[in-house]
Amino acid sequence: EVGPDRGAVDLNNKLKSIIDLLRQYTSEGNKIKEFWPFFNPVPVVGKLGIADYSNFVKKPISLKEMTHKCNTVAYSGVEDFKADIELIRFNSYAYNNPENIGKFGDPQLREVADKFVRVCDHFLQQSGSQLEAA
Repeated sequence: EVGPDRGAVDLNNKLKSIIDLLRQYTSEGNKIKEFWPFFNPVPVVGKLGIADYSNFVKKPISLKEMTHKCNTVAYSGVEDFKADIELIRFNSYAYNNPENIGKFGDPQLREVADKFVRVCDHFLQQSGSQLEAA
């Protein structure tokens, strides 16, 4: 059985490094990892479960799941990766909509999601030539 080609492995490794940067990101003067709400899947059961989340979000995604996709060489291109980043923002908007907000929703998370996408785009642009070479 033949595994993924070297270029696909390189691409996914480079995309994983972008995820690492997003995990480490803090805004100036702030020691809190700013994008922590997007690190792990939203729990929907148990004590910490957000039971109504699946009423708002039909296709959940997190940086943890994106890391798994990189580890399994699931991304065939940067556009697939960017689509998942946009899905994180879309889900944040869906659950944190002030007109129809989830039980634990926070409209300010929409602004955090917008910044998350902007910062990711910046990291992708910085890595542009390396990603193209993969």
